[in-house]
Amino acid sequence: MCEQRYIKVNQIPYLYPLKDDPVGAGRPVPWIQMKGHWLDQAGFAIDTPVTVRVMEGCLVLTAETSTDS
Repeated sequence: MCEQRYIKVNQIPYLYPLKDDPVGAGRPVPWIQMKGHWLDQAGFAIDTPVTVRVMEGCLVLTAETSTDS
């Protein structure tokens, strides 16, 4: 299954002071929201741990599966 979803990077104020910028609290930071039944259908059920790989211009989300048998 390979579907494309189109979302937008929004902004939200970051309400916590940063160690290297204590005055920066309240400055906007990028924010991505994803929700919907399509996440569950893609293997991202509620409470599923997710690994995020970060590359320039690319985020890869991987649902972590339990290996306990």
